[in-house]
Amino acid sequence: MGPDCRQLYGVDPDVDEATREEANKIIHMIALQQKGKEVLEGVSRLFELGVTKVAQRVLQRLTKVVYIKVVKEGWLSVRTPWTHNLVENMHTVDGRWWDKMSKCNMVPMRSKHQLWEVLKVCFPGELALGPKGIFKIPEEQQKLL
Repeated sequence: MGPDCRQLYGVDPDVDEATREEANKIIHMIALQQKGKEVLEGVSRLFELGVTKVAQRVLQRLTKVVYIKVVKEGWLSVRTPWTHNLVENMHTVDGRWWDKMSKCNMVPMRSKHQLWEVLKVCFPGELALGPKGIFKIPEEQQKLL
């Protein structure tokens, strides 16, 4: 990361040279690969190194499901890109509602399994960021007739 990117993405100017070099190598690897286990591990390592703004920016560029987080006891905030398919499927999740202020779906924890099924249908194989970190949404296997 050069000085312009460090300033733009809010990287602490006091980050030591070894950390900066490691972050640069990780970002280069992610730029080349774009998907896969190594990319997940690379983004996780960026968070560990403390370059969180850069890690979040990289993650946003790589993921379709941007963010899932616990916002208050018993509720998940789910931010995703809009698709007609997603809207139709989210209506099947019990207790889900659209928060106009935050512009995200609010899903009760009791419906997290339904949410998981919707994510597998609408975003198979995509990376996402959840309360426990980065994860890959599994691809649905084709059912044989």
